[in-house]
Amino acid sequence: MSNDENQHFMQNLTIIIATILGILCLLIVFIKAIGNNDQALSDEQMTSLINQTRPVGSARNQSSEQQTTTVASPVASQPVEETDSGKQIYDTVCMSCHSTGLPNVPQLGNAADWEERIAQGEALYENAINGYTGSSGMMMPPKGGNPSLSDDEVRAAVDYIVESSQ
Repeated sequence: MSNDENQHFMQNLTIIIATILGILCLLIVFIKAIGNNDQALSDEQMTSLINQTRPVGSARNQSSEQQTTTVASPVASQPVEETDSGKQIYDTVCMSCHSTGLPNVPQLGNAADWEERIAQGEALYENAINGYTGSSGMMMPPKGGNPSLSDDEVRAAVDYIVESSQ
């Protein structure tokens, strides 16, 4: 090999090594960024997440009586058979919000989250069937976003949640 060939080889090798190191640095930064679970989501990030995962359906905003239409979600495309129990309906439809720790959304098994809601009696069923927007702005879509559910199926899911949260 001549001097020019050696020099050209070393330049190419240096570029390749620098590129590999740059990619590794970017991977490390990316892994650290996604691995940091200690930080809570900002309100803007949470709103974006909610809007991206909102099920199909529409709900009446209780405070302004305006109709709100929501976007598509895989939950709504999963038909639930008439014979499913409340737990099966919860697992198929409800758990996407009520088991994920979303702020201002009552979580399954947390008695404090459900105490006031359970005290509402029939209104709890009506809110689950017809939809509800709370004072925090969080929206419960009608039938959890799955319009194929019957009212009795929604009631069964609510009963399961209540039984699991007392």
